[in-house]
Amino acid sequence: RKAELQEGVVKFNMKPKKGIRYLCEVCGLDNSAAAIARFLKDTPGLDKRAVGDYLGEGDDFNKQVLYSYVDSLTFANLTFDAALRRFLSHFWLPGEAQMIDRVLQAFADAYVRCGGSDSAYMATADAAYLLSFSVILLNTDLHNPNIKPEKKMSLDAFVRQNKNYGQDVSKGQDLPLEFLERIYASILTCELRKVEKKCCLTEELSRDRWTDVLLRAKAEQLPAAAAAAAAAAAAK
Repeated sequence: RKAELQEGVVKFNMKPKKGIRYLCEVCGLDNSAAAIARFLKDTPGLDKRAVGDYLGEGDDFNKQVLYSYVDSLTFANLTFDAALRRFLSHFWLPGEAQMIDRVLQAFADAYVRCGGSDSAYMATADAAYLLSFSVILLNTDLHNPNIKPEKKMSLDAFVRQNKNYGQDVSKGQDLPLEFLERIYASILTCELRKVEKKCCLTEELSRDRWTDVLLRAKAEQLPAAAAAAAAAAAAK
């Protein structure tokens, strides 16, 4: 059984879905979202890129695994950036925008639900989602050596883009300046290192790119008014 399990890990690292199928059929892994989430979180030798790709898949079952996986983590009493760092310590974000969207939405829902220490600043889980997406974009912008220093996102620009996402998302509640300044300083001084180098977000963070990513990534989940509000916030 040990050899079969090792073979399953190899198969998973090459083709995550096929690997899970093999592990269920040959190694006795329970074909339930909770069991597979525990496997992804606790099994040594799994490629973190493969884990991220599996969690980001759009199938209903993969989404169940994703939420079971996130529920197995704890973000209570953690600041927002510390919780995001803990979340990303277990896997690498996938490379496609829609996959990143699903993963970060699950994180945001969990952070607000479990009462992270900064969660009171966020009127809705969608506000936490948009901020997490913005932090990932900020990280790749600040630490991309191909972007000239004078073109990197400034603190003022980061604050303008995230202070308020519009009425449907922020419910009239601005994110505090001190909170956003702390996040910016955290990302500036310590890079998030679990972002795939070939990720779609590793380009320069221009205003147009930020608007495009928000609108594309949330087109199917957020109401049109909220998406428009996000774009309006980016244009301020």
